[in-house]
Amino acid sequence: MHDTDESLLRELAAIERLQTLASDSEATTEVRREYHLRRAVAVDQYAQQPAGTDFVDDAEKAARALLDFDRTFGTSRGPEPATDEKWDHDPRGYVRRQHVLEMHPEHRRSHA
Repeated sequence: MHDTDESLLRELAAIERLQTLASDSEATTEVRREYHLRRAVAVDQYAQQPAGTDFVDDAEKAARALLDFDRTFGTSRGPEPATDEKWDHDPRGYVRRQHVLEMHPEHRRSHA
């Protein structure tokens, strides 16, 4: 098995665990957001692969789920909030931006 395959399997397992945690009625907003973000990132990355073109709609749905979550709970990161209308036309771009900000918190600036 290749390192990339192992990494993908580990991430999918982590997302599955997060889904279980996030579905608990006592789950924190942060756990629920992490689930939405990691799921959206994984599906988006897979949809960008040559074999992943069948997953473009799934990537769009996962991106919209994160966008809706962040709009509802005000949990977006960085200077461009989820409520910015530009994300209506580019929800996958929103996912990618949020992923970068999550991986590199030093790039965050508050939008509040």
